[in-house]
Amino acid sequence: MKRLLIGLLFVSSLAGCGGGGGTSAGPSLAGTPTLPVSTPTPPISTPAVNASLYVANSGGNNVLGFSLPISGNVAPVLTISSLSPTDPTSSPTGIFVDASGKIYVADNFGSDILVFAPGANGNATPLQRIAGDGTRLVEPTGVVVDSTGRIYVTDPTLGLGATYIFAYSSGATGAQPPFQSFINPLDYPTDVILDRTGSNVIVVDASSGHVSTFPLQSNGTVVTTASSDLRIPEGQLYVQQIALDAAGKLYVTMKSTNSVLVYAAGASGTAAPVATISGASTGLNQPCGIAVDPSTGTIYVSNEGDNSIRTFAAGANGNVAPTAVLAGPATLLNAPSFLAFH
Repeated sequence: MKRLLIGLLFVSSLAGCGGGGGTSAGPSLAGTPTLPVSTPTPPISTPAVNASLYVANSGGNNVLGFSLPISGNVAPVLTISSLSPTDPTSSPTGIFVDASGKIYVADNFGSDILVFAPGANGNATPLQRIAGDGTRLVEPTGVVVDSTGRIYVTDPTLGLGATYIFAYSSGATGAQPPFQSFINPLDYPTDVILDRTGSNVIVVDASSGHVSTFPLQSNGTVVTTASSDLRIPEGQLYVQQIALDAAGKLYVTMKSTNSVLVYAAGASGTAAPVATISGASTGLNQPCGIAVDPSTGTIYVSNEGDNSIRTFAAGANGNVAPTAVLAGPATLLNAPSFLAFH
């Protein structure tokens, strides 16, 4: 999911009326041409745009937003291109959009969390950037925000011998440390979401195949003993993103087997999936991100292997063809990672 790209530095400005070229005052000397006076055109800020499906576009070092329905070789309605301007190795992986439309991005290689205003577009300036040694962030992957604005992040901290879940206060910025950090009892947590009640965080581990639920206390701290644990069978690991539908069913992308597993609400232990989307007809190719439309149940899966997003009907199961495919140069998709709905 990680790519090395050059970030951009931007200073926003208000749009202004561009003046046309004028002529010099007074008569010109014979044989001397009158030169136009050039009036610089002020830079124009990119207007805010609302989208329905957001993509952490890892290979493009940007965030893309699409309106629904998505199909074919269509351009995004927004592109946030100002991720980690001072870090050429940034690579967005996790993404979350809260009820107000704020966009939260986990920059895996940039080692930071970026928060953008609703409708942010172009070289937008982040509202918040959690970055620096005090944050303890190394390789953040997943991000989710509770109803109070508290931010929860998974960080595998590759190479440091420990994996973490971090919790930051609402409005955290700069090198502000987390108000809680605890070592995940798992191996390589890649994503974190809230359950439908908002009172538990659910964490998926890419290496061991555990999907663990941790209760939240009223002050936002996470109870570090899992209240339930689902184990994905051996041989079907390299889990990426997880999502819940309106009924609480759990959807898991399996990059190693080019499949999506669906579990019943509340499944735990060694429960078998109630549906598996896999096979040649699905076109799944290193599936990474997943999101489920809360109103229709439509399933959206990002394919890192062929730079596409595939749409499956609610209740899809087996070797089924997608109902639509978003792909092509106009989409700007480049190693698309996690997905988020708004």
